[in-house]
Amino acid sequence: MTENSDCLWDDGVAPELALDFDAPHISSREGLYSWLAALSGFAFLYQGIKWWTNGAVDDNPALSHATDVVVKDYADHSK
Repeated sequence: MTENSDCLWDDGVAPELALDFDAPHISSREGLYSWLAALSGFAFLYQGIKWWTNGAVDDNPALSHATDVVVKDYADHSK
């Protein structure tokens, strides 16, 4: 490996730097705010879906709770 090319990725097609320097006009603060906004967006989306489908678990018509089977515990000798 030659000196000063340790961050160069050469796959035989087009060598490129491992670090992107395509947007030098974006500051670290703006990048951090964008990253936090994206994470917040996913959190709000998750909470919104969870709130929207809150009662859907109990409304499943496939099997009612009346069909729950309770098996006697034979290990309990106190009965």
